[in-house]
Amino acid sequence: MVNGFSNPYFIELDNNDNIYVTEQTGNRIQVFTASGEYSYSIGTGFLGYGPGEFNSPAGIDIDSNGNIFVAEYNNKRIQVFTASGEYSYSFSTGSSRPNGLALDSKGNIYVSDTVNHCIQVYTASGDCSYTFGGYGSEPGQFIVPFGVGIDSSDLIYVADSGNHRVQVLSASGSFVYSIAESGPSGVKVHNDKIYMATTYNRIVVHYKPPTTHTVESGNIGIGTSSPTEKLEVDGNVKITNNLILANGSNSVSQTILRAMTQSEARTITLPDASGIVLVTDDGSITVPDGTITASKLANNPGNGITGQVLISNGDGSFGWENADGVFTTEGSTHTVETGNVGIG
Repeated sequence: MVNGFSNPYFIELDNNDNIYVTEQTGNRIQVFTASGEYSYSIGTGFLGYGPGEFNSPAGIDIDSNGNIFVAEYNNKRIQVFTASGEYSYSFSTGSSRPNGLALDSKGNIYVSDTVNHCIQVYTASGDCSYTFGGYGSEPGQFIVPFGVGIDSSDLIYVADSGNHRVQVLSASGSFVYSIAESGPSGVKVHNDKIYMATTYNRIVVHYKPPTTHTVESGNIGIGTSSPTEKLEVDGNVKITNNLILANGSNSVSQTILRAMTQSEARTITLPDASGIVLVTDDGSITVPDGTITASKLANNPGNGITGQVLISNGDGSFGWENADGVFTTEGSTHTVETGNVGIG
């Protein structure tokens, strides 16, 4: 049977724009030309357990050589086929239920496990390198992850269906940012453009990675996992170089604001939850175990000066200095609909 589909699940394109469709209950992969004409099928079309047979095929991706990688949900394995659809080899995913699948630029295989709520990473030969995620709603955690996509920078996009978001993570699994979406199931990155299929809305969303970060509501503050201090701003805020947010004891930092290169170097870096480093033109002043208890990090003296910033005096005290050499920022940003933006 080559007409119609039996529960089509995932779709993929090869370098020649041929179309590969996995059929979850049809237990096969149908291949079509770019114009939509049927070409051939992989699998028998009947439930099976042997090489080249399927029991609920799911995620699919194709490497630069045309090799086809298929996640097989009920047989708990990854099957690999040649560019012509011939069976090559397979490897077990253990107790996990592989669903979404994507390859990075190094040939590593990222597989979503909807039962254990995590992402498993395998080498091309089938060795499990590491796992990240786990059940939960915190950044980097998942509830029933489905589709997986990878961009040219090897950022990982995971359709976190139970949390109604697509999470973006580094290759090692560190959280970068998330995109709110109702019931995302499939996610695909093509030419660094993100395409998301949503179950609840029954639509495909084309999402372009953002170029501005905007806080529409909530607070910007200094704190730990439960920040209580707010960053109060009286007047305009300008970043003269880089602002780096650190994820406390996880030792993960991310540059979220970057100024134009004409500005003088003034950077705020929080490498962990216990210290702050202030970098000025003259070098670095480190307070390894101190905290800033001042309620403001920006000040408007009201005497015609455009603004002041809080600078360490090197002896544990801080003082207000005139802000100069500032430029407006440019670089990648994201929108925060609700909640708090914290430094710490």
